[in-house]
Amino acid sequence: MSRDKIEKLEELLAQRIGENRKIVSTNITRLTAPGDNYGGLLLRVDVTLKNKDGKEEELNVVAKCIPVNLFFQMIFNIQVSVKKEIAFYDTVVPTLRQFQEEQGVENVMDFFPTIYGSRLNLNGSDVVDENSAIILENLAKSGYQNVDRTVGFDLATIKMILTDLATFHATSLALKVVKPEVFENKVRPHLTPIKLPSPLEREEHGGKGPYGVIHEVLEECAEIEPIRSKVKEIQLFAKNVAERPFFTVAHGDVWVNNIMVKFEDGNPVDSKFVDFQNYGFRSPVADLLFLMWCSVEQKVLEENFDSLIKFYHENFVENLVQLKCDPAPFSFENFLEEIRAEVGNIIGQVAFMCTFVVFIKKDGISMGQDPSKPPDLGMKDVTPEAKQRLRFILKKCHEKGWLQM
Repeated sequence: MSRDKIEKLEELLAQRIGENRKIVSTNITRLTAPGDNYGGLLLRVDVTLKNKDGKEEELNVVAKCIPVNLFFQMIFNIQVSVKKEIAFYDTVVPTLRQFQEEQGVENVMDFFPTIYGSRLNLNGSDVVDENSAIILENLAKSGYQNVDRTVGFDLATIKMILTDLATFHATSLALKVVKPEVFENKVRPHLTPIKLPSPLEREEHGGKGPYGVIHEVLEECAEIEPIRSKVKEIQLFAKNVAERPFFTVAHGDVWVNNIMVKFEDGNPVDSKFVDFQNYGFRSPVADLLFLMWCSVEQKVLEENFDSLIKFYHENFVENLVQLKCDPAPFSFENFLEEIRAEVGNIIGQVAFMCTFVVFIKKDGISMGQDPSKPPDLGMKDVTPEAKQRLRFILKKCHEKGWLQM
């Protein structure tokens, strides 16, 4: 398949367009710029349909295909991640919504795009190849947009997003507690973690690799000795840890580029989460801190970090009560302990994101000559904004006593 062409598009959209309409023309263009999405190729697909009476109408969708670059196909383990994402829209979301309805929730979660079709390949096998595609509604056509990743969310926007995130986490956790058999049968089978390949975990290909560069950056940003000694123990990616009571379905990559926001007169009115290829069963704190540290304006973080943590938890508990799940084990005191337990597991991933994704130069990372190898990353790629953010994170963790490796 040409990377800007989708074979047998009509079959993919069959459920959406029905039997009485046919595709008469399509226009396909790339949706994202370099540096904005490494986990998949996003295509804008504008389709003209004609019914039996000759009347035409437009259908605007987004096609998510596997990454063009072989290295990122390996990093995101497409044989797992593509199947996980399809299952999220086809099974996990309907299960969570049904649970909300059964528990008497009037306004069920509506912060995901609608899926119109999907496939792994053209031959019907279980192998994901370059013909795989997930067809989703084009949220931009409904007025949703991405915020500049190098700026992040303002206070009003992050509070709206945290409200939705708390609902997502609490609903999944309540399902686990209240109806464990449903959770085990319909949700947990799709929570398989994506195993990261070794090149990111150690020095490879004659250089420091991302892991070595991150430690160099962190040590430079650790301005006092107590922090510097802890930095040396930070691992780049999350470890496997024993399940704790707060564990729920977590997005796993919830940052500014995976959230679309609708504004009216400059004010945020709605948001949608996208890109569910790395969701899993883990602490909600992982999503919360990842989102806050990677995707909120610096000034907002400095002035509101503690109050936003409290705000999220209040919404989390409110949802548990609404879903008839005992909130006692999930008190704010216990939540602070959960943060302390999870920080060491997430801070390396946050450091990587801030350094080489969020605050990277606008044209993205240079991939080099061999698409199967990691990009050549070094201190030359680290921006002042990334260092400023890491200094804030390290100081906050030190103040709170969270650097317990």
